[in-house]
Order: sequence, then C-alpha cells, then structure tokens
Amino acid sequence: MGNGSDDLEVDDLRAQVKPLSISSQVSSITDLSNTPSKTKAVSRPIHGSLFQLKLSSLFLLRGVTAKYQFHLGTEVTDQGGKFDDLLFKYQVSTGGGHRQWRYQFLQAKHKLNETKNQITSEALLDDDHRDFSVSKYYRSYCREILNGSEGRRPEEIDDVIICTNINFNEAI
Repeated sequence: MGNGSDDLEVDDLRAQVKPLSISSQVSSITDLSNTPSKTKAVSRPIHGSLFQLKLSSLFLLRGVTAKYQFHLGTEVTDQGGKFDDLLFKYQVSTGGGHRQWRYQFLQAKHKLNETKNQITSEALLDDDHRDFSVSKYYRSYCREILNGSEGRRPEEIDDVIICTNINFNEAI
C-alpha cells in the first residue's frame, strides 16, 4: 500500500475536483440555456474516435487544472463548421472583476498508416476537397466561426487547430 503522504495528496485532489456529469447530448454551448445543440451522426472507424477522445481528455484536464468554468463539446457542427470535432469554451478574467468567454476549436484527423499517408503541398493548396485544404478550413473559420450564429469576435477565439498524427511530405 501507499504511504500516508500519497493518500493525503489524493484526498487533497479529490477535494479540489468538482463532480463532473457526462451527457450524451452537448448542451448550453451556444447560450447557456437548456436547449441542446445540434450534433451530427458519427460514422467513422474506432481509431479516429479514440484519437478524438484522447484530445478531449487533454482539454478536460486543462479546464480542471486551470479551474476554468468551461464547456467541452464534440461534433458540434453548428458551432465550429469544419472545426467541429472539439469545442473548448472557457471563461477568463479580463480584469476589474469581468469575465469573458474564450474559444478553442479543433479538427482531428487520424490515419492508421502514418508512414503511407503524408500531407502534400497539393493537399494543402487544394481548393476544397482534401483533408488538409487550407482554403476549405479558412472559409469555414470565416463563415461558421466568425460569422456564425454566435457572432464571435476574433479576440474571443484563442485557437483554431487541425491536429493529426501524420507528417508533412518532405518536399514541402
């Protein structure tokens, strides 16, 4: 068994963590009301879902350790457009007792064969169809994130991320 100081540290951590409830519906992302947000049906291989779950765990850990008031959602198409795999919405202090919501959007792209699949310059410069099309993601950022139903200001958006397990082609 562990020593007494280890048990005390665990008890201290338990006292700091508020109970979390996990729901199959993501709610209150848009206006903190009880109306659930729209979610899309997910049909993808399990490796992609596990990759997204691991990334979600990192954001959850960040929210808890930083003691943010936060919301964490996945597959929130009506909020993030192409960056819908993960939405981390959290409050920060802006001084004078004021608080402001901040946003981080993430699109996760996981490939089973990391060495066979590489990001090429053609994929980056493609106008719309490839997984890593910069123009496709930029349009989504402008249309759905900045000009979407929430009308977020650019200073409220901390990060818009494409996260993948594959490398760039060495020719890039």
